[in-house]
Amino acid sequence: MDQSTIQITNFRDMGGLVTNSGNRVKEHLLFRSGELNQLNQNGVHFIQNELNIQSIIDFRDEAEAKSAPTPLIDGVKNFLVPANKMAINFASMKELIEDDLLSQFSEGSLEQFYRALPIKNAAYKKLVQQFKSKNHVPLLQHCTAGKDRTGVGAMILYLILDVPFNAIVQEYLLTNDYMTNHVPAWVERAKPYVQDSNLLNKFIFVDEAYLSAAYDEILQVYKTVDQYLLEEFEIDAAMRQTLHQFYTEEVL
Repeated sequence: MDQSTIQITNFRDMGGLVTNSGNRVKEHLLFRSGELNQLNQNGVHFIQNELNIQSIIDFRDEAEAKSAPTPLIDGVKNFLVPANKMAINFASMKELIEDDLLSQFSEGSLEQFYRALPIKNAAYKKLVQQFKSKNHVPLLQHCTAGKDRTGVGAMILYLILDVPFNAIVQEYLLTNDYMTNHVPAWVERAKPYVQDSNLLNKFIFVDEAYLSAAYDEILQVYKTVDQYLLEEFEIDAAMRQTLHQFYTEEVL
């Protein structure tokens, strides 16, 4: 369905990626998007009846969620579990722009932001808990733009399913196609305050270097993905195999 018809920002099915074993992640079980406050009747029907979403994991801060609340949808559990571990939120983008705070964020700051996200983060523990239960899917995870916090959340689920990291990166970069055609409204408001287009682009688009920073941090702290999944989410080899059987299928 056309995203403009359902009014869901940066929405996509996470299925279709091929694992290291040659299986394919099933479609219609895992979804990702940006904020859902613009949902119209078509969008609510789409989530409730066509996708049959059971759980929505919202990674936004409380201020973001209050500024752009997700509508209540019958039969869908909405969990607000802030993932942000740095002092920036997109609900206050106007203040960041007008107070010239945006310019204080460099590429290094954004990499630091990504590095912090996957380590000991209660938001992703909740995401994986719902993912492991299998009774709460189909599942939709989202943040404001559906690119950074959601990008790391998607990476974690793909790592559990043994999707190669280069394939995870390619899925992550699909956000740039969406953002090119749907420039966020705040960008026009920002232009009088921020003349550096490269700086603005850092907040509009995603970059492979950022997701790689999150992945590198996992390996620096835990040495292996297996150890990361075991210590962070209590996923051992047997549990991982069970999840593979549920979430992936053979490629015919």
